[in-house]
Amino acid sequence: MGLRDFVDRYVVSLHPSAPKGGEIDPSAVPLESGPKVSALDVPPVDEARLAKAAGGDPSFDKVFAAAQIPVPAHGFTIEKVGDMLRHPKLAGMAKEAKAAAVLVALEAAGVKVESVLTEAVRKDKALDVFERVQHEHAVELVRQKDEENKKLRAQIAANDKAAAEIAAQLEAWKKKKGAKEADLYDVVSHFTTANPITVEQLPQPAAPQQAPAARVKVTDLSQTLDQ
Repeated sequence: MGLRDFVDRYVVSLHPSAPKGGEIDPSAVPLESGPKVSALDVPPVDEARLAKAAGGDPSFDKVFAAAQIPVPAHGFTIEKVGDMLRHPKLAGMAKEAKAAAVLVALEAAGVKVESVLTEAVRKDKALDVFERVQHEHAVELVRQKDEENKKLRAQIAANDKAAAEIAAQLEAWKKKKGAKEADLYDVVSHFTTANPITVEQLPQPAAPQQAPAARVKVTDLSQTLDQ
């Protein structure tokens, strides 16, 4: 079984109209490197669009959509190519042989490997830019929350001070109230024993002691009359 038949059977089904050219020699598959890769036509990333998607934990698909990286019509995304390279049937092959197998599928679909590499570079650049805008977004959010916390701490301190002042005013007023009620109680006590004035913790005055009644002896009285 040739490599082309192997790919068609085990990795990805080749289109029936795919050219029936000769088999690809895995040893002759060059890896893209140097000027050829650096010369890929990669458009710049629209940072402003990505900044609008910043915040939270968006999926990679949302990040790539924000970066305007469409899914190719042929369906051979860099992720699909990665799945093909990781196919269990290719596990024991050398890197060159795996690349040859994938190139067979790309050739059959009329897809140039440069387009797949371009997509990979675009996604990588988009991720790098999105990481930066996510970082900037997080830093700004933390700054805003710190400012809010400072205002909240200042408000809490002001509330604590106001509460302490109110409590102190209440205690001072209660003392003045107690003094006023004591004065009212004292005045009213001169006229009634059933004092209607309420005084908190006011000690009840002791009952006045009556002077002992004078006892006059009869002999003393008779002596006084005789004089």
